[in-house]
Amino acid sequence: MNQPYTLIQDYITQFVAREPDLLQALRKETDVLPGSHMIAGVLQGRLLSIIAQMVKPQNILEIGTYTGYSALCLLEGLQPKGNLYTIDKDPKSTHIAKQYFQKSGMQEHIHLYIDDAISVLQKIKNPLDLVFIDADKKNIAIYYDLVFDQVTQGGVILVDNVLWKGQVLAKQKDVDIYTKCIQQFTKKVHADIRVSPLILPIRDGLMIILKK
Repeated sequence: MNQPYTLIQDYITQFVAREPDLLQALRKETDVLPGSHMIAGVLQGRLLSIIAQMVKPQNILEIGTYTGYSALCLLEGLQPKGNLYTIDKDPKSTHIAKQYFQKSGMQEHIHLYIDDAISVLQKIKNPLDLVFIDADKKNIAIYYDLVFDQVTQGGVILVDNVLWKGQVLAKQKDVDIYTKCIQQFTKKVHADIRVSPLILPIRDGLMIILKK
């Protein structure tokens, strides 16, 4: 990521809504972990919160929990008696997520699955108003297809890392399998007449997909 772009991101972050104290504590605890770059962070976290507050979801699905930061951001828009389903197969990072879910006081609304996402998705049958896909890139098209019919009309699917550190600009013959899967997925969504997609160049790229 070039320096001017990084400086712009830092500048923008100064003027977003205040990060809640619980999320500040979680971010600091996550920062010392291996793979800490996977956390949504302040700018993207506040964006997730605002989108959730605009959508006003009754049911949220997140694929890729990590330490729970993005889930807690999405919860800020969850409606009373709503549910958030979040999936991750790493018991170490989700151990931290469990602690912060408890601290949030929203634990009764959070359903954490520590398992393979594809198998779990076949068990969740509720209509979904908001979906956040932030997991292994080889399977993002599969996740999209598995959840699509459950997404409500006017519902939103968010997909993280769709710019993949700029590697998506390379020709397919020159990229690794992860980049290729992201490139193919982006083209798939763009060609899908059932949705209106938009990519925001925030951090590593966030795709917003509105189901018509």
